[in-house]
Amino acid sequence: MTVWRSVARFVAADDLAPDARDGGSEVRLVGLIVLCVTPLAFVYHAVMHVLLPATFDLPTFLFDPQWRFNDYFEPRLVAYLYGPPSHGNTVYSPFTHLAMTGLLHVPDVAGLVALFAVFGLALVSLLWYGVTARIGGRRLRQAWVLMFCTLSYPVLFIADRANLDMAVFALLAAFVALYYWRGSRWAFLPLGLAIAAKLYPVLLLAVFVADRRWRQLVAGIVTAVVAELVATAALSAVSGFTVVQVVRNALETLAGHTTANAPLSHAFSHNLVSAAALLDRLTGYGLQSLPGFSLALTVLSVGLLVVVVTAVVSHEMPSWRRLAALVACLLLVTPESHDYALIYLFLPLALLGRAGVQAPHGGLIAVLFGLLLVPMAWVPYGSPLLPAHQFLNFSLLIYPVVLIALLAVVLGARLAWPQLALEAGGG
Repeated sequence: MTVWRSVARFVAADDLAPDARDGGSEVRLVGLIVLCVTPLAFVYHAVMHVLLPATFDLPTFLFDPQWRFNDYFEPRLVAYLYGPPSHGNTVYSPFTHLAMTGLLHVPDVAGLVALFAVFGLALVSLLWYGVTARIGGRRLRQAWVLMFCTLSYPVLFIADRANLDMAVFALLAAFVALYYWRGSRWAFLPLGLAIAAKLYPVLLLAVFVADRRWRQLVAGIVTAVVAELVATAALSAVSGFTVVQVVRNALETLAGHTTANAPLSHAFSHNLVSAAALLDRLTGYGLQSLPGFSLALTVLSVGLLVVVVTAVVSHEMPSWRRLAALVACLLLVTPESHDYALIYLFLPLALLGRAGVQAPHGGLIAVLFGLLLVPMAWVPYGSPLLPAHQFLNFSLLIYPVVLIALLAVVLGARLAWPQLALEAGGG
């Protein structure tokens, strides 16, 4: 009982001044969930690997160890092979492909180390100056930063894959720092480059619309377009493809990454497509084979996108709530969205941690963030619909449900959340 009371006092931030508890107590709770649940997930998977080796054949819940860092080395190989007559697959966008082509001139390990260094610097800076800004003294903040960096599921997953979203995350962290914390007129630049690198951060342009920053909106769009045009021309010059063929190759690659008929084999996804695929597998209705199923998912995703964007641009709300709604929507509607993309949840969490919740339901919001930052274990599922010794990853359903719950709480029944005094401080 004494231990429980001590934990309760710690989470409630009783040791902090009253004006510092708002935000600090929520981040403490998020961190406590990560600190307790992730080690349990490690233990669970290790035990299941011993007891059910045919089902849990790998010793890790992250990915096949033999493919570690593959999301860096595979795009590098794609960039190396790119050229006529047969190799036309690009690394995401022309801008990202050009960057990877440039990295071919340095040793592969050096490029990987540079990617990790940029990501690590961005992550630690965002955690230190944002997420943990109000939880207490320097030593506690250092401990919490270390814990988030080493136990948060999206950090572990993106590092395990060495996915290029690490660079996109660094750009978006720079956008948060410039726009919300420094009020810089150059905030459009990292956001525009992030959009050029991978298209889906385009959703965050709604922030400029909501704040009526029209110049920054136009500048961000122009930055993304110019970056793609320059990259396309440069790729044509160095690859041997014509400009038209470079564009066609990029569009074909984009189409391959945005199909709404993603198979259940995409077992590390947290979007509406994967949730529908899992429900279809569990019920056995075979909806994925119906011609209109893909269209229905697309309509559902676009409808959710329209509702969220309309809400965040037409109603006053604290900045962290607006960013949280946009990030949650981004994670839900992107057709191919793997669990490393959950790393973007640290962006709104950094605003929350810096300026406080300043609204009801802070504890519930912290729990939802915490659940999205811990691994959801694989569960054996016995069913005649599955072959023997098969399993399903129920995180395909759990993460979307939690994201939808976060959206519901963030937007709420009353969308017009009051603008409070600390809003100017990045809340």
